Amino acid sequence: MALLRIKLRKGKPMNKNNQSAASQFPKIYRFITEKIKNVQRDLKILILGVVFGVLAILIVLLGLYLAIDLRGKKEIDKQRATISSQIGYWEKVVVKKKGYRDGYFMLAVLEYQLREFDKSKEYLGKVLSIDPNFSPAQDFQKVLSANWRKGE
Repeated sequence: MALLRIKLRKGKPMNKNNQSAASQFPKIYRFITEKIKNVQRDLKILILGVVFGVLAILIVLLGLYLAIDLRGKKEIDKQRATISSQIGYWEKVVVKKKGYRDGYFMLAVLEYQLREFDKSKEYLGKVLSIDPNFSPAQDFQKVLSANWRKGE
């Protein structure tokens, strides 16, 4: 038998009659390494799929948040436009009626709503110069002073 193996190793072709004992076993080592390569490839594909899936979800969520923020900005712009038109109206009123305390007070409140604290304080000063005992203006002056010091 040993002689038969030596002859087979020297390059003689194998047939059913002269098969060696080693050739009767399946080539498992090749099967296992091919499986490992396939698993590694599949794992890379899976990881890439998960990464791209997470990125896609993040992009969708950011788009939703952007849409919500845009809707909020449009609402704020609409409110600012309304307040600005009211300021225009009250400025025309105080031009016609120079000593109209309530007109200046409305301008102070509207400018405060637009976060224009300097203009609001200026209009409030005019209100208090016209009527120093006007209690809503005194209360509003306390609120304005507190917010103006905070730097809002």
